[in-house]
Amino acid sequence: MSQAVELLLLPVLTILIIAAQGLGPRSVDAILEASLLAGTVVVAVGAGLLLKESVGDPTGLRIRQSSLFRTALPMWGVAISQNLGDWYGLVTLNQWAGAAETGIFRVSWQIATVLPIIALSLQSTFAAQIASAAHNGQQTEMARLSRTATNLSILIFVPVAALVFIFAEGVLAVFGPEFISGAATLRVLIIGQTVIAGLGIAGQVLVMAGHARTNLMIGLSSTLITLVAAPLAAAAAGGLGVALVFSGAYILKIAMFHQAVRRLEGFNAFTGRVYRTY
Repeated sequence: MSQAVELLLLPVLTILIIAAQGLGPRSVDAILEASLLAGTVVVAVGAGLLLKESVGDPTGLRIRQSSLFRTALPMWGVAISQNLGDWYGLVTLNQWAGAAETGIFRVSWQIATVLPIIALSLQSTFAAQIASAAHNGQQTEMARLSRTATNLSILIFVPVAALVFIFAEGVLAVFGPEFISGAATLRVLIIGQTVIAGLGIAGQVLVMAGHARTNLMIGLSSTLITLVAAPLAAAAAGGLGVALVFSGAYILKIAMFHQAVRRLEGFNAFTGRVYRTY
């Protein structure tokens, strides 16, 4: 759901607000104001939905805030570090290759990152079931759910990603002929997003099984790689180089997630095979 809010709901609402103001060019300040208004509306709606599901019954479920923070703070760190790496890559590319190259890269990046929303949302629905299985010590059930989530994610995402990969030039041509030069960049980014969409359930398993800090350390390692390699890649190969760094860092992060699940939980999150019982 968080992916849908960030990549669909907020941008669409911002566009609608801008369109409601009438035709004609918009200043940067006007666009930022529309984005702020859209964000405020989304936060208000989210808070309202949260209150709707809250109760004051003293017999209801009570969770210590310290327990929530132990999981929430590492996940907050993961999100911050991920966004830092992504935006740092764009800034670096702008410095080394210019605004035009950065604009072409940004369109390719937006297309590639929008594609896995459905698969990532599907994995989120499995996360609660995996958490329940982890709480009850059902290792085999965790492995089965991980395998099922992986298979469904691949089934949903790979056909769409394959079409965009094959027809990358045509997809980019929709935005203008000058964007077609980013086809190779788009294909590289799609490869990375395919790994995330298909195999990303391992990161969810770590969090749901109580290993949020491990998830954070892996995420920070991936961001560090991006921070170090992005300037070198941008200087050497422009947008394509940054795309290679992004996808490479993502693939390495997913591989580390799966290795961590195998080491800490004793099963393969891709195949569902249990190597070591509790």
